[in-house]
Amino acid sequence: MTTTVGMRWKPLQPGPIKINIGLDRNSATRKTGIGVVARDCDAKISKSWALKENSKNNRDLKVAEVVRLALIKAAEKGWSKVLIEVESKLVVEKLKARNCDHFELAI
Repeated sequence: MTTTVGMRWKPLQPGPIKINIGLDRNSATRKTGIGVVARDCDAKISKSWALKENSKNNRDLKVAEVVRLALIKAAEKGWSKVLIEVESKLVVEKLKARNCDHFELAI
């Protein structure tokens, strides 16, 4: 996993599918908009998902849930090489850690 906060999308070498995850939450209404886009090495969109839901969870926990959903969808599509990019460095660090102090972030 990599983070690209404030960076532009970069094309991949042939092989992996790149999945970008975006999340926006309206704190007044507690509605969360989630966007997931999977692209091949030519930047062609292979699959995309979008959903809107009410969320009481914190933003990082919701991002971790969406990463899990993206991994499940990638497995369903048969993608064996996947690069996932999220906007939260904290989530990336927690997901890469061998142990997790927040059990709900464990995948």
